[in-house]
Amino acid sequence: MEIRLNNKESIRLIVDHERNNFIDVSCEDYEMAGGITLFPSMQYVEIRKKGGYIKIFTFKKKSHKKEIDFGYWKDAEVIFAINEVIHK
Repeated sequence: MEIRLNNKESIRLIVDHERNNFIDVSCEDYEMAGGITLFPSMQYVEIRKKGGYIKIFTFKKKSHKKEIDFGYWKDAEVIFAINEVIHK
């Protein structure tokens, strides 16, 4: 699927059934830039880079990372990770 955003348009992608994990994608002024705003309800975020592409993964807990089949991304370089421990 391809969606084209024009000047100052945006779209929200919801990626969980509870609607707590979503991403806003926007087209900035005069189509000079694109923006991605991530609103993760998850505590561990990891950004990987491979073959000129970047992918962001979010997990409820860092330990869940061991249970994921990353496929193509399994040997990608981790360029950023943050573990925001949520105490309830």
